Amino acid sequence: MDNIKDIEKYFWKAIERIRGGIEPTNYQYKILGLIFLRYLSDRFDEIYKKLSLASDQGANPEDPDEYIALGALYLPEKTRWSFFKKNITNPEIGFIIDKAMIEIQNLKSDWRGCLPDGYGAPDINPRQISELIEIISTINAVGNSSDIWIDLFEFVLSIFPEERGKSTGEFYSPQSIVELTIKTLAPEKGRIYDPCCGSGGMFTEVNRYMHTNHGDINRVSFYGQEQNPNTVKLTTMNLAMQDIDAIIGTGNIFENDNFPELKADYIVANPPFNCSWNPENLWNDKRWIYGIPPARNANYAWLQHCLSKLSPEGTTAVILPNGSLNSGSGSESEIRRRMIENGNIECIAALPSNLFFNTSIPVSLWILSKNNRKKEILFINAAKLGEMATRRIRKLTPDDISLISHTYQTWKNEDNNYKDVNGFCKSISVDEVIANSCSLLPSIYVDIEEEDKDTISFDEKMNHLTQKLSEQFARNNELEKNIRQELKQLGYEL
Repeated sequence: MDNIKDIEKYFWKAIERIRGGIEPTNYQYKILGLIFLRYLSDRFDEIYKKLSLASDQGANPEDPDEYIALGALYLPEKTRWSFFKKNITNPEIGFIIDKAMIEIQNLKSDWRGCLPDGYGAPDINPRQISELIEIISTINAVGNSSDIWIDLFEFVLSIFPEERGKSTGEFYSPQSIVELTIKTLAPEKGRIYDPCCGSGGMFTEVNRYMHTNHGDINRVSFYGQEQNPNTVKLTTMNLAMQDIDAIIGTGNIFENDNFPELKADYIVANPPFNCSWNPENLWNDKRWIYGIPPARNANYAWLQHCLSKLSPEGTTAVILPNGSLNSGSGSESEIRRRMIENGNIECIAALPSNLFFNTSIPVSLWILSKNNRKKEILFINAAKLGEMATRRIRKLTPDDISLISHTYQTWKNEDNNYKDVNGFCKSISVDEVIANSCSLLPSIYVDIEEEDKDTISFDEKMNHLTQKLSEQFARNNELEKNIRQELKQLGYEL
């Protein structure tokens, strides 16, 4: 079983049989922690063999410094996968894993508190841990074992949100969204920052992008912040497996910005949509250069936070729901107007619905900078792109991603090779956008394709209208939810 897709299918079927009784998110942490331990152990074993073969030349397979020099860890016996297999029938296996996690964290100080625990918790059946060890042990990681465990780790990160939806999708951005974001920015060097980094998917995609395009990963540095301490554990493991050094902060980004003086060359963000936030004690925060965002919706707080972190020539890509493109609630319309007038918005790409596991609403990619010298905004209407990967989930194809990212890069390039395309993209002057009440909906500006004007079927028109109606319902539901919350805070509950 060498093919990673075969391994993924086998692995998922195997764990499906034994995961009953454990809450999905908790179970996912347990699986990912064990994959991480197997990765560390395989890497240790490979180096141990090499050092043993070179022992006649002075190499010492028992010297921890030899491993550090090769970017790995020397693992004491009780932290190795062989020891776990030896104790697979031990009813204390959960505690054995917990002790191993603690010992490994003591070996590497920046991992302290950042690896999963609770394998010996009362609500965890030791048999399930033993069976997980047995399943992972059956995978024959031949060749480059690191790649297999990295791929399997990312697979497990993705499959739980897809299976369980909202309850487990908060720390994971769908791969096609991540790939689109990074390919559109096309980072080359400098500081890369993600203020809501989740499990670190944006950083690993930068790493993949740099390798694919023959870039030098040593020319970039990574900074991120994540509010959920448990998610930081996923980030630590995910980045460690791909040899990515990053500084990851913790805590609420608005109340406790871990990098107040950071100026980044590239900022990537897929923040939680339409979430409430508390502006109390932040009225005079220097990040709100265009106005204080409404407390019931943090979308424009995220946009201004990202703008405040940009270097003079930096670029940021932010994923937000389509409702943010023409929202007039609270101070949002004024903030948007000032962003447009000051040349902060370079591109808006409307994306399809059903791209996310925890919501079906359509989203948009915002590309921002400190100074849009073109005095124009590129609008891309990509709402028709993508294909249904499952009954509920749509994914952008590699061709879709290339089309969107190439269109933006061509537009931004000064060689004037960019051309408007009916039905897909158009470059609009800032003055015209302001004249349209500062609405950023691409459908207002992008011309309809000629062949579509008279050939759109009734079913297609109805699908389009029902999608629009669905968007309105979603926005109304969100508004009702916010009103109920605010009334409740005032002591009036509906």
